[in-house]
Amino acid sequence: TPQEITFTPTDAGFLPNGDDFKRGLFLNRGWGYYGEITGRGNIVEAVQVDSNNHFDRLQSLLGNETDGNTAEIKNSALFTPLAGSLQTVRNYFASGSGPLLKSPITEAKECQKNFVVLATDGNPTGTTTGKQYDPKQWLNTPISGGGWEWGAAQKDVFAEITALRSITLSGPNLSKPALAGTQNGVMTYVIGMGDTVANASSVAALNEMARLGGAYPSAFLGSSAATLQTAFQTIVGDVLGKTAAGAALALNTGTWAEGASVYQAKFDSADWSGSLFAYPVSDQGVISTTATWDAGAKVKAQNWNTQRNIITYKPSAALGARGISFRWPTDPAAPGAKDLDTSQSAALNRDAAGTTDGFGAARLAYLRGDPSREARYCATPPCAAPQFRSRPVTPLGDIVNSSPYYVAAPAYGYFDDFEAQPYSAFVSAYVKRKPVIYAGANDGMLHAFDATTGSEIFAYVPAAVYESLPQLSSLNYSHRFYADGPPTVGDVFYGNAWHTLLVAGMRAGAKGVYALDVTKPADFSEASAGNMVRWEFQDADLGFVFGQPLLVKTNNGRWSVVVSGGYNAGNASGRAMLFVLDAETGALIKKIDTAAGSAASPNGLSAPAAIDNNGDGIVDVVYAGDLNGNLWKFDLKSATASDWGLGNAALALFITPGGQPITVRPDVTRFPGGGYLVGFGTGRYLATGDQGDASMQSIYAIVDKGTSATVALADLQQQSIVQTATRDDVIYRLSTHAVGPPVDDTITGDALISRPAYLSGKKGWYVNLPTTGERVIEDAQFRGGRLILVSMIPDTTSACATGGTSWLLEFDALTGNRLDGITFDTNADKDFTPLDYVNFPASGTAGNNVTGRFIGAVASKPGTIAKGKVAYRVISTGDGKDLSVRVPQSVPTDGRAMWREVR
Repeated sequence: TPQEITFTPTDAGFLPNGDDFKRGLFLNRGWGYYGEITGRGNIVEAVQVDSNNHFDRLQSLLGNETDGNTAEIKNSALFTPLAGSLQTVRNYFASGSGPLLKSPITEAKECQKNFVVLATDGNPTGTTTGKQYDPKQWLNTPISGGGWEWGAAQKDVFAEITALRSITLSGPNLSKPALAGTQNGVMTYVIGMGDTVANASSVAALNEMARLGGAYPSAFLGSSAATLQTAFQTIVGDVLGKTAAGAALALNTGTWAEGASVYQAKFDSADWSGSLFAYPVSDQGVISTTATWDAGAKVKAQNWNTQRNIITYKPSAALGARGISFRWPTDPAAPGAKDLDTSQSAALNRDAAGTTDGFGAARLAYLRGDPSREARYCATPPCAAPQFRSRPVTPLGDIVNSSPYYVAAPAYGYFDDFEAQPYSAFVSAYVKRKPVIYAGANDGMLHAFDATTGSEIFAYVPAAVYESLPQLSSLNYSHRFYADGPPTVGDVFYGNAWHTLLVAGMRAGAKGVYALDVTKPADFSEASAGNMVRWEFQDADLGFVFGQPLLVKTNNGRWSVVVSGGYNAGNASGRAMLFVLDAETGALIKKIDTAAGSAASPNGLSAPAAIDNNGDGIVDVVYAGDLNGNLWKFDLKSATASDWGLGNAALALFITPGGQPITVRPDVTRFPGGGYLVGFGTGRYLATGDQGDASMQSIYAIVDKGTSATVALADLQQQSIVQTATRDDVIYRLSTHAVGPPVDDTITGDALISRPAYLSGKKGWYVNLPTTGERVIEDAQFRGGRLILVSMIPDTTSACATGGTSWLLEFDALTGNRLDGITFDTNADKDFTPLDYVNFPASGTAGNNVTGRFIGAVASKPGTIAKGKVAYRVISTGDGKDLSVRVPQSVPTDGRAMWREVR
């Protein structure tokens, strides 16, 4: 018989205390149910998009006891029917509930992830039919040597949690008839409360539920209001992490130690919200799965008007006064010196279709984070205008391509007489500078986050994105790119002082480059915008800048920004160009035209790499590739900028066969016997049509010994990826050792040329990528005698997959051989020995060292964190995870340093 139960609220004020509260709260965008005497559950509030009304209803369901006739999330049965409650969840997801409630699954398989939070302060005591288990069936018996023999009641719960992992949709209440069939299941989080958390048997059972639920490795134990609150906060963060796609990452150190962290950008394509998570690294090099902070949540918590410092660029102002606060002018028609220009106000006064609507002030407030005009707060449509796009998770936009950049104390090691003021004094002044993470987002802003707390310190809105800003507030918003370019930060000297300068393009967001002075984080504020904002540069020949600019000193005596002309420039020539800008003023110093490309067949120059070839700390040569497959060498050795130009007699240093496009920054290292080795991969992933490109792409390492002739493919030694094999569920690749004999088993393609013959007669090496559609769209890295790359293979079959898959590839840098030293710790014994060889079909009895490791999602460019003889390649993947691959460490931690020989 149903009973009325009276309970006393906890000090948290919203959850009951004691064993009488038997029904768990289940959340998926906010919904819940309570158990009935049938032993099943009842849907009280359906899954739906967040809104004020929905939130208020959920709050009321969490209130105290009422008259007994009002639906509440509370016990209305004599027992604890956990199995029946979970069965109700499964039925709801599989076929809806009754004639009105449709299944909350709205997308197929990998397009949607579903979660349940099961919170209980009691062990299961009620069957799915509403009866009580025999008390003997409640008992769990410890097994000698560890483990438990579970009672029948627990086994029934385990079975229901397991059944939730795979849902078969059927019936008339599907959101889409095409969804019928097996879809992604529901993952279950488990929270234990009350006396349950003090009982070893109960805790063990809760942990087994969590394990089977697949959402979190163990149950959360809510022994107090504080721990219960922490549990829900952790679960919400974990759900966001699982539903978000991973973007790039950053490391705050090259060595794991106390305070080491990995910073990973993520985004959610459901509402195009973004975040940046900080994950601590243990003293064993293990990356925590629990974030220290979530920048998206921090931004949401900051008051949009009083707690966010958002600045922008005023095009009409003079150098040194171009930075202003991003706020609506008192009189837009007659702006003051620190107000938006009239053209900027006019742009914000237009809707997404370009029609002037007069809502500029409200739209700017929305962009700052004001939620008051969001459609989710519209109680009874039609609502008063303007109504803007809802951002229920956070106003922080998606961070997709802008790799986070960590900046703390100055660390570039310039010698003291390099400039008029000693660099060491600058280092001393800022040795305790607040660590900051910089990342561009597609909310129209570059963001600066406190690396310790995750709070936003300031954000910058480039002037170049104003025309498209109204799209962000549109109710019919379709994703666009904005401040999506990866920033570069470095120390430069101008105005008789050292400064830390940030420079970035905006990728597909806008054409142009901007620069900010980020020397003094303690002074970051809207009031100091004039000191922070330096310049923005646009030019008819400058397109969408996808790669990072370079901050270097050039032979004209100035500190300069070297930036590629990018793609889709506004000029009629369609040619690939390199720009050199003055770092202090943004003035154009030199534009170098490769003459490659035309209006009919536009070309574009990718990110540059620079070298100093005489040891004076000043850049002499720049390398960059283009979309037509040319690897260009630019000569900047002259003290007269007008003399700078192509460094290979107007010929490309190398031309890829068939015009394989180069869309990445090359890396450069010295080559034995003189000259430099330039490493890169080919392939593009810039436009919609690129996804299905099945053309073969390659990896190259080209020797530049200063000659004027173009290196031919025949001048290179070919290596080959020949086979794959699986070890402990990981797929590895085997490649050849064509230069000299290998130390492992010899395979076909090995020892084709001696090392002396290679060094004297060849001009580098190459390897063709073997999988259809495989390409390299991340920068190559020379490190510790290796050339390190990640390739990607786009998914062309599903619009909802995580983009595809990748390979982490590591070759001997100089020859392209598979490495003689161990590549990866394939047997996970934390050592690097021949036991890490893998038995490929072509291998002998001892096996072979590997070249590549398969990654089941699109992977970012790896960062490396090391300590002693061990290092980890840390990779962010498209499914929102971090991957650490253990490798041997053979060189000191990465860093840029300058040195001179003292005689």
